[in-house]
Amino acid sequence: MTIKLIDVNAGYRGKTVIDHITAVFDNRVLLLGPNGAGKTTLFRAIAGIADIYSGTILIDGIDVNKASAMTRLLALNLPEVYRLLPIDCYRLLRLYMDIMDGDFDYALNIIENFGLSRQRLREKKLWELSAGQQKVFTTVATIASKSRNMLFDEPLEQLDPSKKVKLLSILTSIEGPNTVIVATHETWFMNRLAEWSAYIMFRGKIVGPLPARDLAEMRIVKGYYRDAITTIDTEVGKISLVPPGVGEGKPLTDLISLDKLYEMLI
Repeated sequence: MTIKLIDVNAGYRGKTVIDHITAVFDNRVLLLGPNGAGKTTLFRAIAGIADIYSGTILIDGIDVNKASAMTRLLALNLPEVYRLLPIDCYRLLRLYMDIMDGDFDYALNIIENFGLSRQRLREKKLWELSAGQQKVFTTVATIASKSRNMLFDEPLEQLDPSKKVKLLSILTSIEGPNTVIVATHETWFMNRLAEWSAYIMFRGKIVGPLPARDLAEMRIVKGYYRDAITTIDTEVGKISLVPPGVGEGKPLTDLISLDKLYEMLI
């Protein structure tokens, strides 16, 4: 199961957000970047719901523009995918599982374990749930779809710590040859998903892949550094990622969130 991007430019209303990305995502992939880096837009482009100005995106060899062939090849937890019909969450979940040939009972049991009762699911439309409840619903629905390719955009956002641990455990227990991509700005994922491949994303460009464990050991140096693995040109200056023992940089995982990178340039 593979998602392949070939020199892709994408965005909205003529504005480029994804800038000439070429990459092959397969197996288990961690996509790291601060808020505003383009992670969500990249997922929207892969799903065919952002404007693709040039380049090609293939999912298991099929062009995303051929939407009729995509139904069971891709699932993702973006809320706009689930808000197309103004029906209650219970019927929405059943409909989505029917379309994707997923496991309705599995999804319902997990969602109930996160505190969303069947009665509440029958009473509420998706946008009437709290932000955390919407995240649980869409993430669990994506997992239960059993799709060959699954994309998770900030799957633990808006959840309390105990629910983060529980949901991540479910997410990482996905079996099979599926491609699973998790996008986040939280650096602790690198240690938790140490065996995964990792990319880092800034300003619509990506660097990688590197083993997540290796990326977790990288240090951050302000400005350009000759022996850097890569130098990232942010909106407010350059930051270099260097291996441990090179330079006097700060460990990447010390930042907690990649949003903190910008504070180093103030």
